[in-house]
Amino acid sequence: MHIEFLSNPLVSIIVRTKDRPELLLRALSSIANCNYQNKEIIIVNDGGCDINKEKISNILKGNSFNIYVNKSTLGRAESLNKGINNAKGELIYFLDDDDTVMPDGISSLVNAFGGDFDKIIYGNVICRKYTEDGKSVIYEWIMSNPFEKEKLVLENFIPINSLCIPKKFLSKIGAIDPAFLIYEDWDMLLRLSEIADFIHITKTIAEYSIFGTSTLTGKEGFEFQKHYRQKILKKHFHKVTPEIIIKYIFFAPHIFLKDNENERLAELVKELNNQLANANQEKQLYKDQLDFYNNTLTMKISELNRQKVELQKQIKDLKDTISIKNHDIANLKKINLRISNELRDISNSRSWKVTRPIRVVMKKIRKYFRIINGNHDEYKVDTFITSLENHKCQEIIDRTKEKVEIIIVNYNGLAHLKKCIPSVMNTNYPNFSVTVVDNNSTDGSVEYLEKEHPHIKIIKNKENIGFGRANDIAIQQSEANLIALLNNDTEVEPNWLSYLVCYLMNDDTIASTTSKLLLMKHPSVINNVGGGMNCLGFGYDLGLYLPDGEDFSQPKEVLFPSGAACLIRKNLYFKIGGFDKTFFMYHEDVDLGWRFWNFGYKVIFVPQSRVYHAFGGTSYKIGGHSFKETYGLQHAMRSLIKNYEFINMLKYLSLFIALCIKKYPSKLTSILKWNLKLLPSTIKERHKINKNKRLGDATLFNKGLIDSFLHPFIHLPDYEMQHIDSFIESKNERDSILMGVNDICNLGYGWHRSEIWHKDKLSKIRCTMSEAVVFLYNETEDDLLTFEIASLGVPIGINQSFCIFVNDNQVKDFIVSDDAMKTYEVPLQNIKGILEIRIKVNKTFIPDEYYHNGDKREIGLAVKSIRIIPKKCKKVFFNGISVIMPTYNRVNELIRTLKALEEQTLSKNFFEVIIVDDGSKDDTAERVKDFMTSTMLDIKYYRQDNSGPATARNLGIKKSKRDLIVFLGDDTTPASDFLKIHFETHLHKNTDSKIAVLGYTGWPEGYKITPFLRYINGYGAQFGYELIQDGEFVNFSLFYTSNISLPKALLNRLDYNFDEQFSIAGWEDTDIGYRLQQKGMNIFYNEKAKTQHFHKINILTFCKRQFKIGNFSKIMYSKHPELYSFLNLHRAYKLSRHKPIAFLLRYFIYICDALNISLPHRLYSYVLNVYYSIGYLKGKLQINL
Repeated sequence: MHIEFLSNPLVSIIVRTKDRPELLLRALSSIANCNYQNKEIIIVNDGGCDINKEKISNILKGNSFNIYVNKSTLGRAESLNKGINNAKGELIYFLDDDDTVMPDGISSLVNAFGGDFDKIIYGNVICRKYTEDGKSVIYEWIMSNPFEKEKLVLENFIPINSLCIPKKFLSKIGAIDPAFLIYEDWDMLLRLSEIADFIHITKTIAEYSIFGTSTLTGKEGFEFQKHYRQKILKKHFHKVTPEIIIKYIFFAPHIFLKDNENERLAELVKELNNQLANANQEKQLYKDQLDFYNNTLTMKISELNRQKVELQKQIKDLKDTISIKNHDIANLKKINLRISNELRDISNSRSWKVTRPIRVVMKKIRKYFRIINGNHDEYKVDTFITSLENHKCQEIIDRTKEKVEIIIVNYNGLAHLKKCIPSVMNTNYPNFSVTVVDNNSTDGSVEYLEKEHPHIKIIKNKENIGFGRANDIAIQQSEANLIALLNNDTEVEPNWLSYLVCYLMNDDTIASTTSKLLLMKHPSVINNVGGGMNCLGFGYDLGLYLPDGEDFSQPKEVLFPSGAACLIRKNLYFKIGGFDKTFFMYHEDVDLGWRFWNFGYKVIFVPQSRVYHAFGGTSYKIGGHSFKETYGLQHAMRSLIKNYEFINMLKYLSLFIALCIKKYPSKLTSILKWNLKLLPSTIKERHKINKNKRLGDATLFNKGLIDSFLHPFIHLPDYEMQHIDSFIESKNERDSILMGVNDICNLGYGWHRSEIWHKDKLSKIRCTMSEAVVFLYNETEDDLLTFEIASLGVPIGINQSFCIFVNDNQVKDFIVSDDAMKTYEVPLQNIKGILEIRIKVNKTFIPDEYYHNGDKREIGLAVKSIRIIPKKCKKVFFNGISVIMPTYNRVNELIRTLKALEEQTLSKNFFEVIIVDDGSKDDTAERVKDFMTSTMLDIKYYRQDNSGPATARNLGIKKSKRDLIVFLGDDTTPASDFLKIHFETHLHKNTDSKIAVLGYTGWPEGYKITPFLRYINGYGAQFGYELIQDGEFVNFSLFYTSNISLPKALLNRLDYNFDEQFSIAGWEDTDIGYRLQQKGMNIFYNEKAKTQHFHKINILTFCKRQFKIGNFSKIMYSKHPELYSFLNLHRAYKLSRHKPIAFLLRYFIYICDALNISLPHRLYSYVLNVYYSIGYLKGKLQINL
């Protein structure tokens, strides 16, 4: 047992050189590129040409260096001695001037010490033989030899540039022997092997370069080597035993080659073998390419034949349809002729002429009732909308010359204004001015406008009065007849305003025109093409998150204009009462548009007017989703009362309240209170609207402006939409995703929320829209991109096909002929790095039109997974398992777990156990030491100051020697086949070393398992095993370090392992799980790998745990703000106010648990979330538990 602390020692790098200035600069450049910072460079010039210090200084980029010059050539050994004598570092590293060191070479050697400098570390070296001019490599090989002390007597297999030596050992053996003009390093290693242990790591440290011929090649060179080899054997002959000679004469006969011819022959044979291997490789490559092209051609021909058959069938169907239609037309012509004759006879009859006065009176009566009931004829807009081309718009603008006032409301939106205002000033409409209404910003917005844009009118409010009232103030002060409203988080195209004006001025019945809003970060994705509303008053953005395309290329009627970018007639704005001044923010544009239609005026979407919107840029900063939801519901209720006809108002108001009781119970009180307070003014507004009502509710429903479905069908995505820049910035390296499991950081636009696949009631899928984008990372150049896809259109007779684009290049088309999941493959040739994959579907459908289920989503295809897989699976071998267990003051549980590890069915030769004591204050050290003396287990025990499990696991990872890591809790006792199952699962599943294996952790037999314990083990509070199925892949949140295994190579992909900021158990495993998932990890759940959790828990102790975890969630959120919803922080402020209720409820749960009474899971969840929220807000609100 020993205590180890990691350190950052100074490394002295000694470089010998003579008459090779260019190669010296090459060697020093490699040192400058090393990522290890604490180093000094010592250059020893052995009597060679002068060295240019300025060049060296420029190359070493500020690194400390000293140059020592021998007046005459003293030899290789003396040059090393001078460097060692002048070295200040604790560690010594040697590099000759014709070699180079890898960027992470020195850091790998230092890290391998792990703070323990009682050994010598060496690694691998790549040897390269270059042509005479040094421009190309003839051949190369890797020198990688485990340490064998006996073999070192006969052969030096450790290059001098592969090892790092503590200086104290060099001091012990004395100077490098100058009697050796060559092999001085071999002699040094033999002497060092007597006093120190050599540890070999499999990391490539440096390059050993061979340029043309040297003094050691050729006939004289081999004689030179022979002389000094004999000298080595004479000096160290006492170490050569008969056993060594017998052992190595068979395994290393090349050591004893004596003559030049054998050496040259061996080199020539090696070169010829390399050339033959390259030729065979090229032959196989050409064969693979030919097979690929043949397969592609065959598949293409097959697809074309299928398409031909399909087209022939469609042509036949069309011919049949045309024949039927022709027959129908002939019948209609006959009917039309008969009706025309009858009408002519009626109009010429005497009775028709006599009754004319009665018909006139009845027409007037019907007109009156149409006005009262809102049954006016529908407005026809298509006839003029589609005819407005560019030249027509210009004619209208030239004719009207109306001034437009552009009004922008701002509240702490300085960052947005700096982009918005310059784009607005580039508007090409000839007659406009800009007014900014500032709602008492504190971020310097007003100062910026006054300094950078003094020509803009600024209205300064003394408080934040909201969006509607701020606009209303500016509109009342404006002298223009046309008002353009624009959000501060938008950027406009130059002609945006011209198109809005020309459509508005072309028809006096149009009150407002609205722009096509596109997402700022996704300019090909719709934010808004006007607004719609369901019958309960929930407004929504039409086209939200759909790809821009033909569906949004034509003008159309919409219920309301988007307040983010629209144009309004000022006189009509005041006629209907303007924005509702009681609305602080949200729903004011819905209410305004509804009143426009009630008064008999239209709102038109103009597709040519394009504006880019940050979507929630300012409002989300103010208060987030809850803020928007509360105001939206309050205002929607008032709008329902104001605008509906009486019967519809009673009907939909009661449904609105019922929905709030069910879905928004916590907000119902504030909604009703706000509306009751304003009820007198609401009734007054209702009377005014009904008095001027020109269109009834039925017309708005018939036009589709108000949707009859009770629930709004616009759903926000359950993921953060990625674009190419954000994906690059995230450093995401995932090469496969499972929909609804680990996909949220890889999806672009065009995806619906994840849902359960109806075929197996188990798998998760996502449905695409007409286009959908996903981002993956491909590490190699010759793989397969695979999709698991099914068509949801087949059962309703829709034939679907899709094409795949990779980085904007169309690579393959597919026809989907089945509603079962099938795999489609796309070969990736010479495509490496980040892939932007776009799925384009030829036909989509809306389920409600076929099933009448209220599902009005645009549905393309169902996708289960997208993966990049190698064409040829590699055989993966793992040399065993390192079981890492942190422990703290739980020695009895630890010993129980160690005894269980003794009973493992996996051979003890295949695993080691690493215990990291996190500063225990009990007798852990003595008990573990006693156990180690009596066990066959390979146990390593380390101790550190109390720093938390994250720090302990990091130390365990550094000390581990095996390819697989198993994280195990000191209180989780494994079953006897636990390690064997983990090991075999990796052998069978882990073909790319990116899979982690999660096992099952349950309560021990005989334990009193209460309802609360069942809940926290099964439903996510501690573990979530009831939410997953055996044999499926799960997401990062289930990276449970009590029972999980993964390749060490996967951990090496991270910049750092466990984050030591997490000083308690809780988030450190979720954090590393998320970062590993970003690097491509998939977690496979194998229920058979079982452990038992010996940890006494109840609701009282668990609430304290939740409080601590909540406190540390602030670190998690600061690292990964994109996980805001996952961390459940959006409810923290509201839930923290429920502390008194939760305090009482936890004792109620405690009593029920003692009586074995089950309670609803929502109750457990509520109490735990309250304490979690209190913990999160502790630092800000000073809440004490």
